[in-house]
Amino acid sequence: MRKCAIVWFRNDLRVHDHEPLAQAAASGLPVVGLYCFDPRQYGKTAYGFPKTGRHRARFIRESVAVLRTNLNKLGIPLLVRQGRPEEVLTDISASVAISELHYHHEWGSEEREAVRFIHASHPFIRIHVYYGHNLIHPEDLPIPVKDMPVVYSMFRRRVEGAMPVRTMIGIPAPATNHPGFELEEGELPSDNSLGITAEACEPAFRGGSHEGRQRLRHYFFDTGRLRVYKDTRNGLLHRDDTSKLSPYLAHGCLSPRYVYEQVKAAEAEWSGNDSTRLLVAELLWRDYFWLLHGKLGNRIFSERGLTDYGIPWSRDERLVDAWLNGRTGYPLVDACMTELRRTGFLSNRGRQNVASFLTKNLGVDWRIGAEWFESCLIDYDVSLNYGNWCYCSGVGTDHMPYRVFNVMKQGREYDPYGQYAKRWLPMLRDVPAEQVYEVHELTLIEQAACGIELGTDYPYPIVDLSASARDYKDRLHKAMNQ
Repeated sequence: MRKCAIVWFRNDLRVHDHEPLAQAAASGLPVVGLYCFDPRQYGKTAYGFPKTGRHRARFIRESVAVLRTNLNKLGIPLLVRQGRPEEVLTDISASVAISELHYHHEWGSEEREAVRFIHASHPFIRIHVYYGHNLIHPEDLPIPVKDMPVVYSMFRRRVEGAMPVRTMIGIPAPATNHPGFELEEGELPSDNSLGITAEACEPAFRGGSHEGRQRLRHYFFDTGRLRVYKDTRNGLLHRDDTSKLSPYLAHGCLSPRYVYEQVKAAEAEWSGNDSTRLLVAELLWRDYFWLLHGKLGNRIFSERGLTDYGIPWSRDERLVDAWLNGRTGYPLVDACMTELRRTGFLSNRGRQNVASFLTKNLGVDWRIGAEWFESCLIDYDVSLNYGNWCYCSGVGTDHMPYRVFNVMKQGREYDPYGQYAKRWLPMLRDVPAEQVYEVHELTLIEQAACGIELGTDYPYPIVDLSASARDYKDRLHKAMNQ
């Protein structure tokens, strides 16, 4: 039986800067790529949401298709299977001798469960594990992962001075060593076969490394918007307010080192500024949450998060439903939740506001919000998602857990003309800009003039912002002093 080396792709859907691929190609064995649509990733969350919603499923399929094209150009087949990786490998090993398995390390509990099963089921395969998620390789950190500071600012100060970023790994030369066996590469699964309900949507991004490179080139070089990233990054409405590279980083269509090298190339053209430094700092945020996940493990999923605070959380279905469906009566929250549902994307400013509102105004269990983001977001990354939700909900590493976002004030500040709210809440289109974020204060005469009836066309606020914020702070204070 012919031997081969398998490169197991997961959240690393690229051929550039890919150490498992490079090392497998250097092994002298025929190389075969493998991607599994693991049913663990397509089940239900604890609250009952689909773990992978339609937006991310589409993006993944597109990215896998591009990966297959790029691997085929290198003379490497990409096997696509629907099933648990450990079982898929057993099936494949009935036809070929898998001598080596190369893959990138992941911290997620389901990803690690698959690895444990592979080790137990295939003891004779030589397994090679690499780190490719991070900007800075964990071995190059000035401190071990177990000793890293849990506060981001302290972590950043420890690593930012040296910035030991390794040089990217080159793309292997096209293979001359054909596998010498016939295996069906396999078709990409449909939504139906993955158990995903088809719904009307407005795709925000196309998947694949080619699209990621085009997006980077557009933002960094064609438009030069990278120069003003610091000034525009809190924008809610316009596509070029931010880089929009997060989907491509989350699925590994672009490596963080590639993005870093392109930042440096841009700086060489017109010199760096606060914007370029800030974007690199955002790459460090990715590293930080990934490493924090590695340090603290499954605590990142627990009710108390990364703290010892036993905050009493609500699971009131009425409040949850209003938040999920953008019917809270607060236009910023409702516009953000509508955009998320329809496109699978939401700005960082929007994410902070809806997370703060759910947990600190509605008092709802933060894990429900984290699971909904897991289901909806194209750029879902387990470490970043759950780490950020802990942070925003007062049970993370934020040194200001009492902070509550005022979603009316935030709306006025970051959407002063009401354009974002009206984009996603068309019933508000005729409300004067200065009244959009106080729409609930319209008199009956003003409502009639705007063609809107509060309570019918748009809901009244479901909570009082000030009273609910005070209640949260009281509950947090008690929890911290228990």
